[in-house]
Amino acid sequence: MASFENLDVVRLYLRAPLLYVEEKEAFPFVRPAAGRPGRIFPSRAEDNGAQGEYIFHFEIEEKRGNVIDPNPAGYLECPVFSGRRTESRETVPGRPGLELSEGVYFFAQAREALDREECTLMAIEVQRELLWQRLPPRKDLFIRRLFEHGKHVTQIWRTFTVRDAKTDLLTGS
Repeated sequence: MASFENLDVVRLYLRAPLLYVEEKEAFPFVRPAAGRPGRIFPSRAEDNGAQGEYIFHFEIEEKRGNVIDPNPAGYLECPVFSGRRTESRETVPGRPGLELSEGVYFFAQAREALDREECTLMAIEVQRELLWQRLPPRKDLFIRRLFEHGKHVTQIWRTFTVRDAKTDLLTGS
C-alpha cells in the first residue's frame, strides 16, 4: 500500500479545459490480481488503465467533505461519471461528456495505479489540506488516471470555494 505521509498537495492552475466522453466500463481503482502478484484494472475497456486517460467524478456529501478526519468507509463510493479523454467538444449520441473546466484545483498525484483504499486515503489528505488552509471543499472530486512516461499515474483533483477572492494571492484576484 502506498504511503501518503509526505504527499505534495498543491494548487494546480488548469489553463485549458480537459474534455471526456462517457466510458461506462471504465473503473477508477485497481485490485489485486487473483492468484498472482501485481494489480489489475477490472474493466473490459480495451486500453483502460494501459494507455488511455480517464476521469472519474465523485460527489462527496457535505457531512464527509467538511471534516478533517472523515470516515474512509464509503468515502469514494460510486462515481457519478466515468469517462475517457477526447479532443472533441462534440458529444457522441447517447454518451454524455464532462469538461474539467479551466481554473484552480487542489491536486495531488501518485506515480502508480491505486486501489480504492489508497485513493480514499489520498483524497482525504487533499481534503485535509484544503481545510487546514481554511478553504471549504466543494462536493466535486475527480480521480484522473493516465499512463505517463511508461508508468501509471493516479491524480486527485478537488474543487474548493475561495472565501475572499480579493486576498487570494494565488489567483491574483
